[in-house]
Amino acid sequence: MNLQTLKNAGLADGEVKIYETLLESGGQFAGQVISLSGLKRGDCYNKIYDLIGRGLVVESTKNKKKFFELASPDTIESYIEKQIENLSATQKEIKSILPNIISSYNLSYHKPGVKFFEGDEAIEKITRDALSAKSEILSFVDIEAVTKYASDVNRKFIAARRLSKKKKRVVVADTELNRAYFKKNTDALTEARFVKAQLENFNINMQIYDDKISYITVLKDRTMGIIIEDKYIAKINRQIFEYVWSTGKN
Repeated sequence: MNLQTLKNAGLADGEVKIYETLLESGGQFAGQVISLSGLKRGDCYNKIYDLIGRGLVVESTKNKKKFFELASPDTIESYIEKQIENLSATQKEIKSILPNIISSYNLSYHKPGVKFFEGDEAIEKITRDALSAKSEILSFVDIEAVTKYASDVNRKFIAARRLSKKKKRVVVADTELNRAYFKKNTDALTEARFVKAQLENFNINMQIYDDKISYITVLKDRTMGIIIEDKYIAKINRQIFEYVWSTGKN
């Protein structure tokens, strides 16, 4: 019988060999397991107790000697289910700390981290990432495009940002539409300035926060987004924003 598939469940070669030995020969004393499996004494004992720890082998005493036999084969399925649960929990933990790992890696190795998204995922993930900002959020935005093609997501983002008390400064073109929009949507956490520049209809929402800069292209039939994490790229764009900000009107 080929039990090598058990290795896919995390068993080592020696553990598979011992499992196969006990399956074919029945319960055995330690010396017999060593002899039948062909493993070295110390390694065999280690593997046996690894299998006991996994719940696949049961230890008892007969004639004052250690005796080993397989647990019910049903325990294999239980063991695999437990492995799946552990992997799922580990995956969640890794996902929660991965942004910090990536951030530290990029800063240490001076490599910009770039993430690319398409479709509805682009707006959702990029706005969610902005809500993690420790600094204020700086933004150039095409209000007309956002209100036309992403109004629901934008409303949710504004509500979540206000709830988390994240401050935001926005630069937009000086148009009647933009002035009317910010007349309704300015508060203690949101400040806008209007610049005399041809910025309307560029279909981009650009945000600068922490060591990141993000872009969302907002069109009727095509949405894409990028997050770039690099302190130098963020720094120069922050300086550009501050200069444009200084030329705008409240």
